[in-house]
Amino acid sequence: SGSGALTTVLAYAVGPAGHVASFDRRPEALHLARQNVERGGLAGRVSFHERDVLANGIAGTGYDAVALDLPEPWGVLPSVRAALGNGGRVVTYSPTYNQLERTVRSLRELRFDEVRSLELLERPLHVGEGGTRPAFEMLGHTGFLTVARKVD
Repeated sequence: SGSGALTTVLAYAVGPAGHVASFDRRPEALHLARQNVERGGLAGRVSFHERDVLANGIAGTGYDAVALDLPEPWGVLPSVRAALGNGGRVVTYSPTYNQLERTVRSLRELRFDEVRSLELLERPLHVGEGGTRPAFEMLGHTGFLTVARKVD
């Protein structure tokens, strides 16, 4: 859950007929996330669960997608595989190469398909009428996203 920023975006994306289940082991994080989702007027689309997914796994089954922002996402991937419906996708965020490599290795060992990773870069633009160009400075690395699909 964290601050609820990603949860809010996902709740907006799934639309009125969709649902987002948000898990966090920290009650204070759940409280903050719930407040932020409510501020966005999306409380009816989200359920919050106090749960340590690394220790206890993802609760429920038939999920279309699971997003993980954990220090050790590979530890919960077996549970994610069980929780996803066929064709469901998992997305992980990793800030380091070591985490990325271990996550991808685990996804492959668990027979996820279409495993792909991308690096997140930030390059600001200077926008002006007839004179738009990239900024000279650039944040060259912010992390990695890995996406994979469960296919039975």
